[in-house]
Amino acid sequence: MYAKSLTKNIQAKRTPLIIERDYPDGEEQVCCFCDQRFIKDHISWKKTWEHLDNNDENQELWNLAWAHFDCNEKKRTDPDSQIRAHEKIKQNKRWEKTYDFEYASEKKKNNDADEATEIDLNVAHRQIALEFLAEKLPNESEKWNFNDAISCIVLRCEKKTNHGSKQSIRNYLDVQACTEGKYRKEKISGTTYIMWRTGQ
Repeated sequence: MYAKSLTKNIQAKRTPLIIERDYPDGEEQVCCFCDQRFIKDHISWKKTWEHLDNNDENQELWNLAWAHFDCNEKKRTDPDSQIRAHEKIKQNKRWEKTYDFEYASEKKKNNDADEATEIDLNVAHRQIALEFLAEKLPNESEKWNFNDAISCIVLRCEKKTNHGSKQSIRNYLDVQACTEGKYRKEKISGTTYIMWRTGQ
């Protein structure tokens, strides 16, 4: 039984599969009828969801493709476009027979897990950096060598999480030392230090 409308949820599920099927390896996205690229916000050349069998309630993957708005409208009465749509349906069904949906689903789960892990690490590393700054710079009279602070924080990150990036910690300390941050950087005798911002 078909879903009656192409909901945002269905679009979100179908989009990565259509990209992998019709535009592999980063190919430019083009209309399934005229092979010309899409132009965002252009009334005629914008991308629209095409139901190849003319049944707008059929949201099966094999029945969906992307077309220009004008090409989508033209296909309903144009024999050549209808022939091309019929061939596209056959091509899509052949692709589905060879595509490993289970592997793709597992790959997406792993990618999502990797992304979540990266976010967790970033949060942990920022907390470690804040703890280091609070420990080494308890008041306005203290300062710490900026480059050494980065190395020390990275070492603590590696000990606690088995991961650490000098560049990401440097970027984070730069944020903390922005004009609205609690800390500031100052070069003294050729050496850059991080210290409290006066009045914070």
